[in-house]
Amino acid sequence: MNNSNTFLDLSGREMLTNLFDDGSFVELGAYVKRNGSVSENEGVICGYGSVNSRLVFAFAQDRTSSGGAVDAYHAKKIEMLYEMALKNGSAVIGIFDSDGATVLDGFSSVSAYGRIVKCISDASGKIPQIAILSGVCNGTMAAAFQMFDIRIAIKDVSMLYVGSPSIIGEAFGKTEFIVKNGLVSTVSNDLASAIDCARSFIELMPDNCNGKAVSESSDDVQRDTFLDMEDTRNCIEEISDGYKFVELYRDYAEDMITAFTTVGGLTVGIVANNVKCNGGRVTPKGAEKASTLISFCDSFSIPVVTLANSDGVEVSSEAEQARIASAMAKLLTSYASATTPKITVILNNLYGSSCILMGSKSVGADVVYALDSASIGALSPSAAVAFFENAKVDSADTRQRLEEDWNKTNLTAAKAAENGDIDDVITSYDLRRRICSALYMLSEKNTPLCKKHSTAIM
Repeated sequence: MNNSNTFLDLSGREMLTNLFDDGSFVELGAYVKRNGSVSENEGVICGYGSVNSRLVFAFAQDRTSSGGAVDAYHAKKIEMLYEMALKNGSAVIGIFDSDGATVLDGFSSVSAYGRIVKCISDASGKIPQIAILSGVCNGTMAAAFQMFDIRIAIKDVSMLYVGSPSIIGEAFGKTEFIVKNGLVSTVSNDLASAIDCARSFIELMPDNCNGKAVSESSDDVQRDTFLDMEDTRNCIEEISDGYKFVELYRDYAEDMITAFTTVGGLTVGIVANNVKCNGGRVTPKGAEKASTLISFCDSFSIPVVTLANSDGVEVSSEAEQARIASAMAKLLTSYASATTPKITVILNNLYGSSCILMGSKSVGADVVYALDSASIGALSPSAAVAFFENAKVDSADTRQRLEEDWNKTNLTAAKAAENGDIDDVITSYDLRRRICSALYMLSEKNTPLCKKHSTAIM
């Protein structure tokens, strides 16, 4: 594998050869010529092969052929690839690097973009789609790239923009900009690691919306978990097989952590409040980030595990201007409409609207646990004392005592569980085994039961 960040020395064909398992790449439409050319091949390479022994289809825009410019035949090759991928129910990986459309072709080049976008849209929710941005992606093709489920950028190389940076400013479109603004799922250091990243995502995903994502794990499902409540990523590591997970959009909406991992050999999506970021308060961008993962997981029947630890929602003029009510509605709708298995664990503090927002039973969670040390309620201890008992406060010590008493009396996990919205109160040591148990119990959720007739009664 060439580890260079200079991508002009690798053709699209070479990239695909490196993507697939050794010797498995088979090219499709290898001799298609560019429109009007008798010698130059089309600027996109298409084919199939195995990735970790699973059938995958892929295309790579080939900068060595007219800068990978898009024309009618370019779109036709991608259309044929998608047709075969959907027939076989297999994932598509796209490698993007193109100077744009062949504008001298007129409307046919613009129409080519539409045909590519329709392929991606028709496949959305049916098969996983993973994109690598190995160079430049601009104009309408930038929108096509954004339609992929998982989008991988390469540090200091990837550029994504609709309007040229020479017009709108050099700060736009660069890797740092697109990462910060949540336009890519993750960023790799070079082409080799980007390809390895794509292969890792294929391993985590089912082949299609009718499949299941199952892998082998030697990690003990019964092992104790040792949680650091001040470090949400530590909590995710503790429940994950081999203490490993793959985080998405790490540098975007840092109040919310979204990730994929395996737990007991089953792929799960993780939604978790980042307690290090303003007490895990939910922001508009954080809600959007969580909604995106839940929607994807639901499309492919990947269970969602929510680790709730939040002081509420962000209260600020900035949040209101960013339409936080709309973002909350989207997150609630994602949880309520998702039929995939949903397991929620209340780790530490959960107050106010976050009690509902973070995968509550009232909006459709299948199983909800709370750790025995959790504090749960409509108001935090400080807010409750300020609202109900402020007249009793005559010193800082008195306020602290009243808050502690309020917490012990009104906000315990056992108290919150009395109405049935929490299934069990558990210890932190039991977390991994209880999540595994719930995942196995829910593994056949939504499998239709075909009844012949009622059983006979003597």
